[in-house]
Amino acid sequence: MSSNASVNVIHGDSMQSERREKVAIIGSGNWGSAIASVAAKNALARPQQFQPEIVMWVFEEDYQGKPLSQVINETHMNPKYLPDIPLGENVIAEPDLAKALNGATALVIVFPHQFFHDILKQMAGKVEKGTKAVSLIKVSFSSPWASADVTYSNHRGCGCTRANDSNICNDHSRRVRDLLLFA
Repeated sequence: MSSNASVNVIHGDSMQSERREKVAIIGSGNWGSAIASVAAKNALARPQQFQPEIVMWVFEEDYQGKPLSQVINETHMNPKYLPDIPLGENVIAEPDLAKALNGATALVIVFPHQFFHDILKQMAGKVEKGTKAVSLIKVSFSSPWASADVTYSNHRGCGCTRANDSNICNDHSRRVRDLLLFA
């Protein structure tokens, strides 16, 4: 697939270049995989707005004797965390966080809250200024992690919005793939 970062848009009699969003999903569990599936469909449906490839950062682990990222890239599913749900052939599982962030202009942050500070440190210096981000980290509003989006915005120089639910189950994750994430 092409990773062309711009498209030509005709405005009146002139043509100008408009940057397409490059989406990276930071997390690949149940919720992250469900969101990657939605993002993949929407990126293909809106080629003037989004680059076709959705990069999903995968914390590398073994799945039936193979690296999980390899299994995801071969099957276009995440059998460990969201079995039987196709992610889309345009979802690329990437175990290297720096590579997953490279050139991204829109981030969906969705990993377990207890890893937030460690992953934030790994992201330091790898997120372009002005990158948009939304946090889907599952926390209750009384949790000390509830301000993770503010922490992210302050330390990374990009706007981050939080949308969370304190208990997302497998059923909900299966249905969320049909929701429109990028309107």
